[in-house]
Amino acid sequence: MDTDRVIEQALDDTSKQFAEANRDQLNHGFGRDGKRLGRYKNSAYAAKKNRMNSLPGYGNPDLKLSGDYQRGIFMTANGDQVLTGSLDSKDLEGRYPTALGLGGEFKDAYLKNSLAPAIQEGIAEVLGLKFGG
Repeated sequence: MDTDRVIEQALDDTSKQFAEANRDQLNHGFGRDGKRLGRYKNSAYAAKKNRMNSLPGYGNPDLKLSGDYQRGIFMTANGDQVLTGSLDSKDLEGRYPTALGLGGEFKDAYLKNSLAPAIQEGIAEVLGLKFGG
């Protein structure tokens, strides 16, 4: 069995769920390392952003103003590499290098609810097995 191919297909099949989890993580103000993305330097801007989204807490960036950056988040698998990015980068990856990718509870939820079931389904399909009852 080509497990690499099964995993790559599962990653591709769950790329939308990955992007959604990444957006959720950003909306809560966290990067893939499980830490806050940073702090706003301008208190007036921090107050404005907090009124727009209070989930990350006052002063913590969520990298969402127009929504284009977050809407553009993608993930794709190619062999042994997983590529993440946004179609609308605005150079945010340079300022917030941990913005893309998953960590902590967001990674755990993606693995449990999306990727693991997709891998299990792929293995079952290849081997002709049926999991569960």
